[in-house]
Amino acid sequence: MKPQSTAARPSRHTISRFIRVVLIGGVILLAGGVIAAAGARMDPAPLAALTGGAVCVAGISGIVFQGMGRWDRDPGYLLTRKTLATTFILSASGMALLFWSSIL
Repeated sequence: MKPQSTAARPSRHTISRFIRVVLIGGVILLAGGVIAAAGARMDPAPLAALTGGAVCVAGISGIVFQGMGRWDRDPGYLLTRKTLATTFILSASGMALLFWSSIL
């Protein structure tokens, strides 16, 4: 099989823009979910855990959002160890908080 020509593949800029739009949409939906939970008179402890998990997920989205801009400009861009560690910690914390809020 012949490899696709570079003209047939979407550019990094197009992919980066798409991922950024999806991230912004996801954070907006997440914020809407937290506001809906608060409006439904959710108990304070689960609401606090849900909000903390949402903040962690928003932090991950922010890191990826910034990384997409750098990846778009520099084909050799990779995340640093510190950024990867921060992403891992936010992921673990966010998942734990979201799980905890669902069992409260």
